[in-house]
Amino acid sequence: MLMLRLQMIFCLNPNKSIIIKGIVNMANALVSIQIMPKTNNNEDVIPYVDRAIEVIANSGVKYFVSPLETTMEGQLDHLLDIIKQMNTAMIEMGSPNVLSQIKVYYNPAGASMDKLTEKYR
Repeated sequence: MLMLRLQMIFCLNPNKSIIIKGIVNMANALVSIQIMPKTNNNEDVIPYVDRAIEVIANSGVKYFVSPLETTMEGQLDHLLDIIKQMNTAMIEMGSPNVLSQIKVYYNPAGASMDKLTEKYR
């Protein structure tokens, strides 16, 4: 059973009544991925990596690109679906196969890149 942790956003308007601004689905996972598509004829891999990052950017999740991997923050099921879309995009670009190395941090109470790294910033 998938359990979602939601956070309600409230706003106090000028007449002191509370307005519900929206409900935010809180992240329960961080997933880092290093995607390594095989290329034909020693093609440059950078356009493939650019496309993989484009898939992440289009997903709407919070993410951070570092030199060797990209980390995403969100609901675990959604992040795993993004990884599937990334691998599919590599095949659609002509890669005969793809190796994806992933790391998962899962915490049903909430997961945040900012919280885990705040003492280093």
